[in-house]
Amino acid sequence: MNLYDITWCEDEHQQQLCFKLREEVFIKEQGFAEEFDETDSVAHHLLITDQKNPIATARLFSKDGEWIVGRICVSKEYRKKGIGAVIMQHAEQKAKQLGARNLILSAQAQASAFYEKCGYEKQGQEYMDEHCLHIKMMKEL
Repeated sequence: MNLYDITWCEDEHQQQLCFKLREEVFIKEQGFAEEFDETDSVAHHLLITDQKNPIATARLFSKDGEWIVGRICVSKEYRKKGIGAVIMQHAEQKAKQLGARNLILSAQAQASAFYEKCGYEKQGQEYMDEHCLHIKMMKEL
């Protein structure tokens, strides 16, 4: 992973790189329509780049006293290289620094096994978010 730059966004340019990648993965590739929302303005955005090109991102935020990680994505050509686990490690580390005792996410059902490997447990029943089956998952930090 030393080849990649990993940072929590500090400026608008870095955030725009995150948004560009999310548009590529969630809107163009997966067909989601409602990708961006008001949470983006208050969330912490993680950006992973390879030679300044965005290859992975996630956002971390607090809502109603709970810490949530979401919009986790890796560019198609960089998948299956361990980058997802790096995202989760950095998100968990940042959440702990911000005082979180556990971390929640809304996983696409087809990706739930990955999150289970990262130590997350399924919570409740699966549900639809747009056209995709999801499940709430949580991990104590």
